[in-house]
Amino acid sequence: SKAVGASSLETFKKRLDYGVGKGGHLSVFLALAKGPYDDILPWPFRQKVTFSLLDPTRRKSPLVETFLPDPQSTSFQQPHQKLNVASGSPLFASHVEIPNYLKDDTLFLKIAVDLIGIDI
Repeated sequence: SKAVGASSLETFKKRLDYGVGKGGHLSVFLALAKGPYDDILPWPFRQKVTFSLLDPTRRKSPLVETFLPDPQSTSFQQPHQKLNVASGSPLFASHVEIPNYLKDDTLFLKIAVDLIGIDI
């Protein structure tokens, strides 16, 4: 399957990883990457992140998981290497649920980052 992602925050450079999670689940992770605006951004990264698996037929509600970054975690500090350690949801969606969200062998995953509190 392919995953199509959309992000609401362009100033933070980030990477989305997905894969087979523990016990038959789809896992999704967000990793902050070193970027051109790092020197003017507020650190650590504290924005609420929401992953939503969308139903392309719009008949079912999205599967949603939200998390608040741990400001003490190295995953959310200013990146000094190419990429920070990823953080997210290892058990985002059961493989039993996945077929209900597939269309033409494609999953639609929305990633929303809350911009409240970013003052640059």
